Amino acid sequence: MFLAEQKARAENVDEKYGWASYSNDQGHVAQIKKVVVDNIHLKTMKLSQLTKARLEATWAELRRGVAFRTCDDRYQRFKSALKLAVKRGYLKANPCEFTEILRPDLSEERILKTIAKVAKVSWDDLDLIAKNTPEKDRLKVIMTVQSGLRA
Repeated sequence: MFLAEQKARAENVDEKYGWASYSNDQGHVAQIKKVVVDNIHLKTMKLSQLTKARLEATWAELRRGVAFRTCDDRYQRFKSALKLAVKRGYLKANPCEFTEILRPDLSEERILKTIAKVAKVSWDDLDLIAKNTPEKDRLKVIMTVQSGLRA
């Protein structure tokens, strides 16, 4: 049901949703279908069996072995599928709205990754560069290199 709706969106030229997004959705749904909670495959579980505890267990299963962003993308697809079930009248309310999912603060990790990706200049190289830079531009070059600013 969810993938059929997403395929219709991909086919609609007026919709801001393309085939690449549809392909991502297919991959996420395939992984969601593999989840087993309380010895029941999520794909065979009745909508009435989706309790807060089972949805939180679903999050934990989705989170196993993948990065937070990947897990979050998958859970958002799952949540959207249940939202569609509500829209079509199969559910009275989206049970995902009641789950308590802890989202990690990844800002420090992002900063560290960014710093690691920035090209580094060793002190010896910086000294060599500074010595071969005109006197009036030396301080600018040192500040630029040390701050990570790039052209």
